[in-house]
Amino acid sequence: MGAGNPILRSFDEDKFSPNTYFFDFSISIEFEEWKKEYCEQNNVDNISDEKAWEWISDEEFEDFINLFSSFCYKNKVFSFEYSRRNARYIDELSAGFRESGIIIAESRNCLIITSTDGENYHMPIAFIPNFKWESLYEEIAYENDDKIEWYNKRKLSWEDMIERKADKEYDKLLKSFHKEEKIFWQWFKDEYPIQEFLSERNGTWCSSRISNEELIKRFNLK
Repeated sequence: MGAGNPILRSFDEDKFSPNTYFFDFSISIEFEEWKKEYCEQNNVDNISDEKAWEWISDEEFEDFINLFSSFCYKNKVFSFEYSRRNARYIDELSAGFRESGIIIAESRNCLIITSTDGENYHMPIAFIPNFKWESLYEEIAYENDDKIEWYNKRKLSWEDMIERKADKEYDKLLKSFHKEEKIFWQWFKDEYPIQEFLSERNGTWCSSRISNEELIKRFNLK
């Protein structure tokens, strides 16, 4: 399912290409009850399924944002960043033409992002490292610039040494990134114990549902 699926990217796509997940907020096991509530609130006799899906997804989206922002405030690991007025847009984090990634929340080593080409009823979300390999390389190069002559005299590659150190540091930080990502998924599983609307990208027009069992197994949750 999915009427076109956005793709989210990391800063270093060649080293870490994230899964693009979707929160399908229009899916509700209480769809008829939602429709009835809408009609009562708006004093109408009936609405189309399309209108109901739109309203449900907007309501569920707002609930998610409120719940997650509250979690961030209490947990202190993630800083909640999402704001329609002051959103942080980063073009390179979206594969869409003239689209951008939007920061939802961040921790020391993890960014939670969505994209401008997403919709509330099929909201894309991804988790990417909050660091860049190039920045690590530059920092390590600066710290080791006094060794260039030593390597040159021995006809060794100083650049290769710096790259290896940068790769090692990147992999080290990646472990911390996954630990912080797991914190979100543990909260998500506890807050939404019945996974009705979580899916992941499975092609341009398709997404595959992720069951509660699969979520627990994938991220080693409790």
